[in-house]
Amino acid sequence: MPTVKDARFYLTELRQAAKVEKKWRLRAQKVVDVFRDEEVAGQVVNAKFNILWSNTQTQRPALYSSTPKPVVRRRYRHEDPLGKAMSTILQRALEYSLDTGGAYDFDRVAEKLILDYLLPGRMVARVKYHPELVESEREAVVGSIDEVPEGVEFEAEPEVGFIFKEKFDLKTSEEVRTYHVPWDKFRMSPVNCWDDVWWVAFGDNFLTIDEIVEQFGEKHRNVPLTHVDHREEGEDENADMREIKRAQVWEIWDKEAKQVVAVVEGYDKLLMQEDDPLGLRNFFPCPEPVNIVETPDKMIPIPEYCLYQSQAEELNIISDRITRLARAMKAVGLYPGDAADIPNMFKQADNTLVPVKDWAMITERGGLKGMIEWVPIKDIADVWQRLIVHRADLVQGIFELTGISDIQRGATDPRETKGAQQLKATFASRRLLPKQQAVQRFFRDILRLQAEIVAEQFSPETLTRMTAEPVNEEIMRALQDDKLRSFSIDVETDSTIAPDDAADKQAASEYLAAMSGFLQQAAPIIAAQPAAAKPLGGILLWLTRKFGIARDIEDELKEFMDAFSQTQGQPDPAQQAAAQAEQAKLQMEQQKAQLAQQEKAALIALKQQESQAEIARKDRELEAEIVRENARLEMERREREEKIRLMREEAEARVVMSMSDRSTEATKPSPPAQGVDININTDGTKADNVVPFKNKDGNTIETVKIQRNQAGKISEADLGDGRVIKFIEE
Repeated sequence: MPTVKDARFYLTELRQAAKVEKKWRLRAQKVVDVFRDEEVAGQVVNAKFNILWSNTQTQRPALYSSTPKPVVRRRYRHEDPLGKAMSTILQRALEYSLDTGGAYDFDRVAEKLILDYLLPGRMVARVKYHPELVESEREAVVGSIDEVPEGVEFEAEPEVGFIFKEKFDLKTSEEVRTYHVPWDKFRMSPVNCWDDVWWVAFGDNFLTIDEIVEQFGEKHRNVPLTHVDHREEGEDENADMREIKRAQVWEIWDKEAKQVVAVVEGYDKLLMQEDDPLGLRNFFPCPEPVNIVETPDKMIPIPEYCLYQSQAEELNIISDRITRLARAMKAVGLYPGDAADIPNMFKQADNTLVPVKDWAMITERGGLKGMIEWVPIKDIADVWQRLIVHRADLVQGIFELTGISDIQRGATDPRETKGAQQLKATFASRRLLPKQQAVQRFFRDILRLQAEIVAEQFSPETLTRMTAEPVNEEIMRALQDDKLRSFSIDVETDSTIAPDDAADKQAASEYLAAMSGFLQQAAPIIAAQPAAAKPLGGILLWLTRKFGIARDIEDELKEFMDAFSQTQGQPDPAQQAAAQAEQAKLQMEQQKAQLAQQEKAALIALKQQESQAEIARKDRELEAEIVRENARLEMERREREEKIRLMREEAEARVVMSMSDRSTEATKPSPPAQGVDININTDGTKADNVVPFKNKDGNTIETVKIQRNQAGKISEADLGDGRVIKFIEE
């Protein structure tokens, strides 16, 4: 059986949600009271050290110090004229809605949200759409008389139909605002994840009975007024207080039923029941609430003050004790009752002598030192000093716990190096980074809701007036298409923290250096090839998008590059003619230079050929001369050897003949001697070592065997006819 969602159902849900968060709300209210330095149950100290106020004031500017700047861009940065037009319109509309000179102060709303974040631990905001409607009339045409409203005059045209005047609400202006929802005026379904939340309620509407009747009708005049405001009648201090009774109206957004209802505690009827009025993608008119401290299993926040509450309360006790001791540290002492002149000394002016009546008594008692007993201030001062040190340790411990560093408080050690201070500042910023990112995501989600309402609800005429851009039907259809819009554009926010001037200057310098280097390399390429202007312009835009500091000039740079590319693509006729003439002149000069180069190369080649021929001729002559010289030397060598041989043969023949004639003894044939066989060729030529001998018969001996000694001289000669000639040296 389906659940009947009537007034009782929603009131039960509200009470259940309040019960789940009751403990947190009590703690949150106590934290707010401590921040406001109001009386807190259980604390009886007179002097306090409001460390909560100090920590809050320190973190506020670190989390939010400037209005978030909407940046609407194409998600994938591709060439998309429709997406660019949508981005421009939405960004200008958001800038208009956040303008500090507009109908409301966004920064004031943001400051309240930051206080809710730092004190109770949860910040909630919602967006509202405010159209200004004026009743007007227009001409309507219907085809049947039954379609004409009752009691309305009409005219019948045979070929047209029935014409009459109908009333409608004309939008004269539209705006979207962000509102701060007090932390104790917000409820939601008790779940553990925002995606599972199916209803949220806003209870910051307190209406009088007349306002209820005006908004919801006369039938709800009997709504119980449970909230009472007290206002003074007149300006007199003794003026009576006037009571103004109001009803707290809870506006509940039911995501499951896609409807908005209004209920009042103690009233069993729905004041309002309306279908989805805004058509938002996630239905709720608020982003996910941001909690400063939470656990994964619950969405109930924890005030940050509760994490160091015990240290803060001890700090108050120590501060109160220090104050009491400081008051006790004063010149107080005792003196004898009969020494009435002693108190008069403390009433005299500077450099004054006081007369006394009984000087002898004073001297007998040891003077003033013996007559006055002072309270021991030294012991009190010692305790006071120890308490001062202990309080400083408590404060430092709280700073360590909350992440507030001495760099952020401006307390630096002059002995520290620049690197050490930068390291401490970086560590401090990292401690605050999760909080800063949570705050930035929250404001980004608010801007996304505003952009969605602008796209869904605003008329083309309103957008044209706000943005000074023409808005046609194609753009409106694209803006109202959820899928196309989420694909084409994105909404982010610039950093909401205090800007770092040094970092901005460094980023700007790096961008200018990168851009200058790129332009120096691209300029010659574009001059030589104008068609390269477009792709190089795309590279320049890609480079620019890498630097967040140059985001503001991206559109101007894009327009310049487009115009420059067109200029390069379609040059001026006069400039083109001059460029062609210059190019022709350049080509002619290049041709002349090429001809001169060719002539020079030919001359060099000819000279090289002549030189090579001369070298070849000289080589041939040298080779011939070498051959002739070698032949001459060979001939001389042969002649010389032949001459030596003949001379040797002649000398040996004379020696043999002489020895033969003087020999007195003929020896018997002896065995063949070991020697050199001398053969005589049949053709009459003689071999080496052949001596022409004749035998006893007168015939020439064909073979003569000779032997030589170690000196190479002939020692024996066998003539072959039984005669052996021995040579004996004298």
